[in-house]
Amino acid sequence: MRPQLVHRVSGQQLLVSGPEGHRPRSLFDFGSLGFEPSVAKALIRGFIALQGHNIIETQRLVWRDIRCFAAALGRKVSLRPLPATCIRDLKRWLEKSHYCPKTAQGCMNSVCRLLRWCARNSKNIVDSKAALLPSQFLRTNVRPRETKGEAEIKAILRCCYTDIERAEARLARTDLLRAGSTDGPEAEQLRQVIQELLDIGNGEIPSRARILSVPLGSSVLARIDALGGLTYFNCCLYPTVGDIFPFYLAILIQTSANPQALRLLKRTCIEPHAVRADLECIVWEKPRAGSEQRVDFPMGRTWSAPNLIRRVCAMNQRLISTVRPGEEVLVFLARGNKGKTGVPSWQTIHRCLVAFRERHGLAYFQLRDLRRAGAQLHHVAGRSIRAAKMRLNHASEITTQGYTPASDLREVHEQTILKFQGALVRESRRRDRAHEAQPFGRRDLESDPMETVFGFGCKDPFAGLAPGSEPGRMCLQFFRCATCPGALIPVDDIGVVARLLSASEALMQARQRSLREGWTMRFEVVYGPVQAIIDREILPILGEAVVERARQLVDTNRLPWIE
Repeated sequence: MRPQLVHRVSGQQLLVSGPEGHRPRSLFDFGSLGFEPSVAKALIRGFIALQGHNIIETQRLVWRDIRCFAAALGRKVSLRPLPATCIRDLKRWLEKSHYCPKTAQGCMNSVCRLLRWCARNSKNIVDSKAALLPSQFLRTNVRPRETKGEAEIKAILRCCYTDIERAEARLARTDLLRAGSTDGPEAEQLRQVIQELLDIGNGEIPSRARILSVPLGSSVLARIDALGGLTYFNCCLYPTVGDIFPFYLAILIQTSANPQALRLLKRTCIEPHAVRADLECIVWEKPRAGSEQRVDFPMGRTWSAPNLIRRVCAMNQRLISTVRPGEEVLVFLARGNKGKTGVPSWQTIHRCLVAFRERHGLAYFQLRDLRRAGAQLHHVAGRSIRAAKMRLNHASEITTQGYTPASDLREVHEQTILKFQGALVRESRRRDRAHEAQPFGRRDLESDPMETVFGFGCKDPFAGLAPGSEPGRMCLQFFRCATCPGALIPVDDIGVVARLLSASEALMQARQRSLREGWTMRFEVVYGPVQAIIDREILPILGEAVVERARQLVDTNRLPWIE
């Protein structure tokens, strides 16, 4: 469930924390931004009223917007009430900033909402002449979101696995060094420096100040710097954020999880399947939905998500004793550049993603795109949106259609119908034969599709469906079969395909004769539409195997002379 947050106000500061002051914790100091004290207190009240129910990450984003607002006001920030031009000042500041239109619009919207609350609930906080409707930032050259295909997803996973193997090999070499297995003087020197560092830091990498405080510390520090510095030794001994990120990315792809919810995955997330012994489950909480998420995986796969979780937990096991209270239960623990241990922040994960894409030369993608890609791939593989719904742990298929609309499979469905169309027609007509009695001649014609001149089948030549025909009388509009709603074209029937190929060949020969004999206009009016539909719309969708077998049955002599 979503952790309950507690808001404590002290003067012009707002402390947001978990129950009893536990993490997550954030301190928002409105006074440090330069606001007049009464204005700062009004903004704090509005912040709690509008954002207090949101998760800590959302509240941090709104705090960023408030800091942008203070920077935009400049010297006017200390005024009370806030000037009437405050929104115009913010717009100009955002236009000059590095923010894209979407981010700038989000900042503008949240600040205007907060100021409107203050104007309604506090006196003399915002100038009464201020226009508090948000300015608009138009997005130009908006590219439609491209969904990653199966080949691209597999390429990303291969890059993740390469980085994982490289990180595991590096840490394994350090473990061998510490165990005394060296293969040369350089390795021996590295082992000695590592041992000195751990002795000074009581089993941990000490700070530079701590090293200098011990006898001969300056010489130890010189040897450390010669080998790469404290950052290098941190990388040798502990998994860094860069080492943990490929685990996170691979598990994110395999689970199709929400990126922010997966960041806080717990080490106890692997559970046995309730029914099947060959499956195991990954279970995690999605705070925004307030629900449990669950995905099944086969057991015994080297690169399956459950095994990746076991491997990353084994890699960072030694970090558990150094993390802040409450984080020891989480999976993605890493040692930061400054020696701090914990789960990488959301901003750090995004920086790792940029570095990952550049290092492997991958096309641009965002973490949120992977959930959409997983939904569409499961939709196609399962041939039902229900498969995608189950993978994304949605309560309703309506929600799932926001990730993979049912229309996305229209082409797949049409190809399936084409593949079995002949069987469907035959089965349908077989069942209809036993229906109410009809005149003998009509019943005979309906027992099988009526073959037409150009190879189409006709489900009822007496129905009068084609323009110019009459109900109850045999249709003679043979040159309109291609556009008649009564035409049947079971493209999995070799006989039908052979007749269509014969018609195409005969019409092509007739077109050439019309050019030589001077009746091209007549050909285009009478036969042109039929030839265009056969050649451009029907033949291109036929399967290669069916076409190859049907070519052996082509016979242009079966058609009457076209003139």
